[in-house]
Amino acid sequence: GSRHTKDKAQSAWPDAGVYLASNWFKGAAASTDGFDLGITSWPSLFIDWPDMGVVTLDVLEPCIEWAKEKVNDGKRLEIACVGGHGRTGTYAVALMIGMGMDTFEAFSLLKDKYCDKAVESRAQGELLVRWAKYLKE
Repeated sequence: GSRHTKDKAQSAWPDAGVYLASNWFKGAAASTDGFDLGITSWPSLFIDWPDMGVVTLDVLEPCIEWAKEKVNDGKRLEIACVGGHGRTGTYAVALMIGMGMDTFEAFSLLKDKYCDKAVESRAQGELLVRWAKYLKE
């Protein structure tokens, strides 16, 4: 999703990455610890997330925890999907909410600093509302 970033990236390579696409793991997610393939690699999380759609809270919660651990360790985290808008924006806002930020504040920050088109569908917005409510329970 970095091609939509309003400010230039600070590094050519992330320290960790979250990658969102459909039909990878049939409703699930998988992570790696940067297995050496002979090329530059970093810890990565792959989430089966349909375009314009959402994942369940059961999938989202451990995926947010994975990313929170990386961010709390001071890692630069790349979040990307094919288009760089809906899934990327939804996951980024969910991560900020998961780290304690107010839902509206997180959404506004993303729109201001990243992309005006982030969080593309009504279902994605509703997921963020459910996520914030779930965290308060």
